[in-house]
Amino acid sequence: MSLWRYVSVRLPHSIPSTNGPADPFAIFSRGRASTLALGSTMAWAGLGLFLSDKAEEVFGLKPTENDKEGLKAVLPRVRRVD
Repeated sequence: MSLWRYVSVRLPHSIPSTNGPADPFAIFSRGRASTLALGSTMAWAGLGLFLSDKAEEVFGLKPTENDKEGLKAVLPRVRRVD
């Protein structure tokens, strides 16, 4: 005799959501959702590239000539072999 037949278990995925869909792109078609996700990712990356130089100057992290020479000495060099 099993006691599990007297226990009703509700799993979290079986509870309906009252706050709207869990996926913000669920109201769009699959193609439109992927286009929006890709576009927003590209916009975020572009904003980061645009603002990173200004943030570098504001926080005083701009590299000096000594830093640039040290980096050039550490970088590997490519040599052409015949």
